[in-house]
Amino acid sequence: MDYRKFGECYYIRMDRDDEIISTILEICKKENIRSATFSGIGGCKDAEIQTFIPETGSFEEQRISGMLELVSLNGNVVTGENNI
Repeated sequence: MDYRKFGECYYIRMDRDDEIISTILEICKKENIRSATFSGIGGCKDAEIQTFIPETGSFEEQRISGMLELVSLNGNVVTGENNI
C-alpha cells in the first residue's frame, strides 16, 4: 500500500491481498482523520457481500471468489475519539 496527500485529498494505491476497509482505517488512524468520504475502482479476488434484512434486523452474508472487477467503491468514515 502506498498513499499520497494532495491538498485535502489522499490517494491510495493498494497492493494485492490488501484488505480494503482495514487499509483505509489504518491511514485514517495514522493521519488523524476523523471523518472522510472515499471512492475507488479496481479489482479483487474475493468479496463478502452483506444484505440487510429489515424483517429480521440481521444481515445475510455471501462470499464470492474469482477475478472480480470493482467498478464502484463508495463509503464514509466517521469516528469518535476512542474508535479507530
